Amino acid sequence: MPLGIAARETCAEIELKLAPGETLTFLSDGVVEARSATGELFGFAPTEEVSARPPALIAETAQKFGQDDDMTVFSLTRAYAN
Repeated sequence: MPLGIAARETCAEIELKLAPGETLTFLSDGVVEARSATGELFGFAPTEEVSARPPALIAETAQKFGQDDDMTVFSLTRAYAN
């Protein structure tokens, strides 16, 4: 269910604290659910394997595999502390 589509829906909150230099990558199901020409799903294990790459390379990998759904990939890196 897309966030914000139903006013009564609630989502669990999780608080994460990134150490300086750590990166958190967000991606939508368009990556995990990419399908090859034979119908094989890209899946969670391959997604985990590419998750440390830059967002553009993650998206490119899914597209090459056969991604045809909408997809969002972005990374957030905490700047180093002064």
